[in-house]
Amino acid sequence: DSLRNLWARTGRTLAFNLLRADAGDRYQGLYYADGGEFLTFCKTELSPRTSVTNDAPLPDFTFVVRR
Repeated sequence: DSLRNLWARTGRTLAFNLLRADAGDRYQGLYYADGGEFLTFCKTELSPRTSVTNDAPLPDFTFVVRR
């Protein structure tokens, strides 16, 4: 629901980062996500104009959702 709420208030572009579930080092208390699931959610629930970057060796995804 948080992403839907942010999207409802977004004028042009929503961008956010998530830690990758396959990250080598994991720390307690942090959330690690499956990028494929979030990409599918964004494309079907928010906008088909969604892109994601996975810039190794960084352990995160950057999602960009455009209106």
